[in-house]
Amino acid sequence: MITILSIPLNPAALQVMVRVTSMIMVWMALLTTVEAQSISPFRGVEMQVDTTVHYWSRDTILVGDQPTLTFEFRDVQPVAQVKLHTGSLVPGLMLAPSSDYRIIDSLLWFGDHYRFKAQFNNLIESRYLSFTFLIDDEDNQTAISIPLFPYRNTEVQFRPQNTEMYIGEEKVFDLLTNDAQNLVVDNQWQSIDGLEYRISLQAGKPKIHIVPNKLGPVELKVKLTTLRPNLGDSGQPVYELPEIEQMFFIKASRLAFLDVNLNEVIKNETIGLEGVEIQLQDHRNLELGKTYRLERQSEPGGAIIAEIHTRSRLSNNQVLSSLRVYNFHDKSDGYLYMKDGDDPKFITNFNIIHRTEITNISMLTPQGEWRSTRQVNPGQSVDLKIEGYGMNNAPLIFEGVQTIDFDSLAGTNSVSYYRIDIPMDIKRKTIRIFQNGEPLNTSLQIAEYDNRAPLSFVKVNYGETPISIVDQNRPILYESVVNDVVIEFDTDMIDRPGAMHGVQYLDLKVELRSEKNDLIDFKELEDIAVCPSSNSPRFGQYREQRCSDEKLALNRYLNKKTYELNEWSKVLITARHSKSKYGGNAQEERLEIIQKRLTSFDIDVSFPAGLLTKRFGADQDDDFDNLGGISLAMMAQFTFYHPEKIAIERPYKIGAGFIALNAFNFSNDNDNRDIGVVVLGSLYPRSKSKLTFPLFLGGGYLLSNAAWFVMIGPGIRVSL
Repeated sequence: MITILSIPLNPAALQVMVRVTSMIMVWMALLTTVEAQSISPFRGVEMQVDTTVHYWSRDTILVGDQPTLTFEFRDVQPVAQVKLHTGSLVPGLMLAPSSDYRIIDSLLWFGDHYRFKAQFNNLIESRYLSFTFLIDDEDNQTAISIPLFPYRNTEVQFRPQNTEMYIGEEKVFDLLTNDAQNLVVDNQWQSIDGLEYRISLQAGKPKIHIVPNKLGPVELKVKLTTLRPNLGDSGQPVYELPEIEQMFFIKASRLAFLDVNLNEVIKNETIGLEGVEIQLQDHRNLELGKTYRLERQSEPGGAIIAEIHTRSRLSNNQVLSSLRVYNFHDKSDGYLYMKDGDDPKFITNFNIIHRTEITNISMLTPQGEWRSTRQVNPGQSVDLKIEGYGMNNAPLIFEGVQTIDFDSLAGTNSVSYYRIDIPMDIKRKTIRIFQNGEPLNTSLQIAEYDNRAPLSFVKVNYGETPISIVDQNRPILYESVVNDVVIEFDTDMIDRPGAMHGVQYLDLKVELRSEKNDLIDFKELEDIAVCPSSNSPRFGQYREQRCSDEKLALNRYLNKKTYELNEWSKVLITARHSKSKYGGNAQEERLEIIQKRLTSFDIDVSFPAGLLTKRFGADQDDDFDNLGGISLAMMAQFTFYHPEKIAIERPYKIGAGFIALNAFNFSNDNDNRDIGVVVLGSLYPRSKSKLTFPLFLGGGYLLSNAAWFVMIGPGIRVSL
């Protein structure tokens, strides 16, 4: 036996039941999510926005079967402080960056929870908002997302001071709201029984325009929607605001009001001469074949706004007529009086608007200034200010690109604001601008990127692995022969995601200098065009450019070849952005290659003096000879250099050659004069003076005495 109990519920109890049921569904989904993503280390989440703290355990709803943390915001760029309760430290946990927010305080551990602070960029425009965390371990990287759902409690009220209107009259009323920027405003006329209305924004304030077309009481019913929802009684998002209802009482005018089948007429170059065909509401006093003059005032002497020439009656109680317009008119300015001469006969009303015409396009720079230009780059999201006439006639459509945002808050009839997203792979050279399917008088031009790329893509190959010309803080000492110097370009480095630069124009200067820094040869190569590689998303658009894909072998341009250079000669390479293309602020990098040697060979003449010599042989004394006089040594000598310094000689030399002992002693009893073949080592002082006094040590064979000998002593060396 089954017993069914029927319990009556009052509305308050019903709301509680609905909310409890909703929370149960959220927790069931949350448990399912936790089971599916058991890797989540978060036991609880708290987020403070303004002065309110929102808890994952309490303020969560289902959005597309996804548990999502809701929070209310007032400022569109609020700062949020978030606490993540994990119970213990989570190694490798970090907050991923996002375009939706800016991290103010990094994620830090506070003993039992993590905490960070972030500022949202624009909560009204942001979609699919979430905080994403990464956990890095040795094996892989795991991403954990906390979905967020911001909401605003937006209210709109309509309290007109006067509810009496005349038929055909347009009145503009204020809409009272606490959040104008959260309203969806399309600025389009809507028709209901007895009247027409549209919602607009003027100076950031919402307005409602009403034009009655039926006598008697007419009820206005308007439903408005929001960009960010309210939260309903059940805790679910509600985008539709409560319906506005207001009763108006429509009176007949003193003059008969004749309706026109056109709500708006565009004034252009031909409509004043050729006119436009319209249907005018018929009236028993309306004469055919007559031209009626339209003015803004009933008194004589008013400026002519337009003319209506009645032609024939139609079966639908309309009169086929021709309309010629000469001036602009807004319905909210009052009636248009149809006059026969200076006598008003009827009234009518319609807008005569300017043909949409763009006079200037400006782009918002990163410095926050508007710069007049029609050129945009592929892959950009740009803010545009479009100035002209009839800007609020209808939204503008940009051919082949996505309109991200249309700022109706700041827009007027003379200026409108758009944010557009230009595809990186766009093929067209121009972006036409349309309104109501008709192209306007100007368009945007696609300009390829023309930014200076860092010169790190310039590589120099002098016999080893190619190196970048950038950040070479000291000369390169190269010991082998420099057979050639080749300039290469790593074109993959020019265009990369987030760093597009386009075709690069370079000037190269090459100098060959001797060990004494005298100029040997010189060559300048100007305006070398280097295109990004095929990996660039714009590669197909660079084919028309004059690009150099070849490696530049410098010996092709030099009279003196690099392999002919002597030791310690220099190859100086200077690369800079072309001054003719980029002006005087071009980046410049320089690379110096020096022909290094560890040793050098030369013929050296020195004058050893005061030598102590020891001769060997059967007829020689065992003692050293007395100090000798000045000798003359001519040596084939090796000089040794410091391996890490430029042309810095070691203080010692070794050579072999001839020595004339006591060569300058010309007395007859000079028995020590002799010529010997000698191997001689010498130690030189560090002084760089022309006159130095080295120390000699060596030995050899005396030719006259036919004896071996060794010697040691000082000498004199003169450098010329």
